[in-house]
Amino acid sequence: SERAALGAVFPHCRYVHVRRRDVDRQAVSWAVAEATGRWGDRGEGDRPPEVAYDFKAIEDCRRRIVAGDACWRALFRAVDTVPLEVVYEDLVADYRATVAAVAAYLGVALRPSQVSPPRLRQQAGEGSERLVARYRSDRHARGD
Repeated sequence: SERAALGAVFPHCRYVHVRRRDVDRQAVSWAVAEATGRWGDRGEGDRPPEVAYDFKAIEDCRRRIVAGDACWRALFRAVDTVPLEVVYEDLVADYRATVAAVAAYLGVALRPSQVSPPRLRQQAGEGSERLVARYRSDRHARGD
């Protein structure tokens, strides 16, 4: 079984499932990263260039996100575990508390005040907001 196989390799494994509540925004973010080659922003340079709207690229990313999430959930069921759920939007809203909660789940004593600030900054801006709005409008028009 999957549980026995993983248990043999990782006997005390704990699972943390990181996901986004807003899959449309995640899809836009992924499509923009693929188009620009910029997967993170440490605040050391300019913002990524504006990206042309591409419904198919965003929709492909969204499908991969949904399929990937389904695979993770199937794995968690197969190994009979309930992972700690970390929602990206909650992480952004309260980074230190979320990191401390993950540490506690893993058995590491860590106060929020001990958590360093994030090294990456959020890349989304007005351009991303326009892409999300247009994508949602187009999905709605298509009946999705």
